[in-house]
Amino acid sequence: MQNYRNFSSFHKYIAFGKQQDNLDVSFQWDSAFTKQRSVASLPLVEMLSSLFNVGVAQMRLACYMPLDGDQIKIASKYFQQSAWIFNHLLTLTSRLPASEQTPDFSREALTMCSNLCLAQAQYLFFSKARDNKRKPEDLARVCAQISLYFQQAFECN
Repeated sequence: MQNYRNFSSFHKYIAFGKQQDNLDVSFQWDSAFTKQRSVASLPLVEMLSSLFNVGVAQMRLACYMPLDGDQIKIASKYFQQSAWIFNHLLTLTSRLPASEQTPDFSREALTMCSNLCLAQAQYLFFSKARDNKRKPEDLARVCAQISLYFQQAFECN
């Protein structure tokens, strides 16, 4: 997150590019889905890559943490935050020129990741509600929403 903050702060004051008075720096990014390496000269790509990595890191934290006690609430929160990050990236990647787009920043990939995280968060809510002996009607509504999120994620794949 610090990398994202740094780049979002100073890219406004430093000109990047190949011209004589610009800072000539390139940023590498390896696609999470295709393993394709991309090189960009825009600091925006580095910012977005950093934010994408934060979303993936939070998603992985939620996947691998123990789900006993209040840990299930924390895991659900991580999934929700990851979903927000991927959804936020949808708006931010619209600023990228077509030449700087990568498979990770495609509308389909970001929407899939967001919906997958929301489905996982809802599933954890369902698990907690089931353990607390909630009404079957309530559980059915939550299951319907989980199914919808997984369906939307699948359709984006």
